[in-house]
Parts: sequence; C-alpha cells; structure tokens
Amino acid sequence: MKDSKEHEEVFRREPLPTRLRKMATEISPISEISRDPASSETVEALLDDARWLMEWTAADLDPRSGEELANLQLTLTIWLSIWREEQVTRRLRALLYHEMRCWSDRVLDFADRIAPQDESAVG
Repeated sequence: MKDSKEHEEVFRREPLPTRLRKMATEISPISEISRDPASSETVEALLDDARWLMEWTAADLDPRSGEELANLQLTLTIWLSIWREEQVTRRLRALLYHEMRCWSDRVLDFADRIAPQDESAVG
C-alpha cells in the first residue's frame, strides 16, 4: 500500500463503522474483477490493501468480531500467496469471487452491529 503510514493515520481517525464499510468496499470489487484473467495485478493490490485495513482495525472490534477479521486477514494472505505463485485457474477465480462476496457482506454486518452503539455514544 502506497504511503501506508499516512494512510493508516487517516484511516484510524475514521469512526469504526466507517472504517468497516470502507474495508467492505475494498473487498467487494475483488469478487467482481477476480474472474478476469487480465485483472491479476489489480486483484493482488486489492487483496494486499484489504489486509492492511484489517490489520489497522481488528484490535478496535469486540473480541469475537476481531477474531473473525483476523481469520479473514489470514484468508486474504493465503489467497495473495496463491495469486502470486500459482497459475490462477478459472475455478480458483470463481472461488475467490464467491469468498470475497461473502466476506464483504460479513464486514458490512460488523459495521451495522457497531453503528447504533457509536451513534448513541455521540448523541
């Protein structure tokens, strides 16, 4: 991730639900573009960026959600390794498509669970 220290500081200042929604927004396109063989470098960059966003967020979640996010980060690390080292087959692209759609929805669920709590604390 370019300028990761500066990006981290800006990202961490955002409210937690906003950070989670941004993370889901980063994950979501992976599912869409992963099926296109010409998009391998973009998929790789998005996987890496999403891992950093998770790194900067997991400790701020409740333990259960933080653990889930850490598991997703591990999943993305595995996918990144596969993406870089193996010939990516059509089946692997389809699997990544499905997994990223599921995880994007899951991260949005985290944000929705937290948002009402944060809003009541502000008001």
